Amino acid sequence: MSGSVSPAPEVLHALAFVYLACSQLPDGEVATSERGTIVSRMLAWTPVDDEGTATDALKQAVTSFQSCPDTAAQLRQLVHHADFLHGHLTPEQCQQVISDLIAIVEADNKVLASESNFVVAAAKSLGVDVRVEGQPDPS
Repeated sequence: MSGSVSPAPEVLHALAFVYLACSQLPDGEVATSERGTIVSRMLAWTPVDDEGTATDALKQAVTSFQSCPDTAAQLRQLVHHADFLHGHLTPEQCQQVISDLIAIVEADNKVLASESNFVVAAAKSLGVDVRVEGQPDPS
């Protein structure tokens, strides 16, 4: 995803929030391996010489996430950020977000049903078709 220009800070913040929520909400924790994957996926959205922008977005997302008074507020923020991304990213970029979410949930070598459900819901929100193993192809 890296290009010569970083996405707008608002886009990076929304990405970071969605990635953090993907890691935290389904099982209540952010594993070290998931944290590393989030960082690497955020860095992929920025030029090599602009890593500080990704770091700032991650810090802001953590602060936003932790400032939510409860899970319902986190979910409302998540929906807001997903809607924002859907309106500001190309279909190819939305597909990349889903690929990133899959990498995040697979980072700890165990994918819970709640994590899989999160990715499927995110895909629907971003207008990306996904097929979950074990489910029939809808076509």
